[in-house]
Amino acid sequence: MPEGALADRYGRKRTILIGLAAITLASLICRITTNVLVLNCAREVQGIGAAMRISATFDTLSHSFRGPERARALAS
Repeated sequence: MPEGALADRYGRKRTILIGLAAITLASLICRITTNVLVLNCAREVQGIGAAMRISATFDTLSHSFRGPERARALAS
């Protein structure tokens, strides 16, 4: 997954924050736009931001927990 490689290269915290910023900005654009093309592009950016956050978050959880605690953390 390319987003996981970004987290490995630039850091998990930075990747999570950039993903959150992308989702927030794209959500704002979705709210104010009246153009369907812009809406679709903003929704794509939201998906990319979500992928960045999810992959970096799972990587952080996997790194932070070991054994049965890891399974419990990833399942919740």
